[in-house]
Amino acid sequence: MEARARQFAGDVSHELRTPLTAMTAVADILPGHPGLTGDAAAAAQLVSHRHLGAAIVIGAAAGLLPALRAARLSPTQALWSL
Repeated sequence: MEARARQFAGDVSHELRTPLTAMTAVADILPGHPGLTGDAAAAAQLVSHRHLGAAIVIGAAAGLLPALRAARLSPTQALWSL
């Protein structure tokens, strides 16, 4: 069971980080594009700011796994104890 929980956590982390990496590339470049004006420029700024929040959440979730291991809890046990 523990091995499956670790595999699941690793898979989730990978599946979340892959699109986030692509978003980061776009969010870093897009807001400064001179052809963007009005609503498009505002949307680019919003994407830029929101992707940073997503990165923080994903990083925090990934950081929980070592803490759970140190406490000798599986992710499943931790969820059930909430």
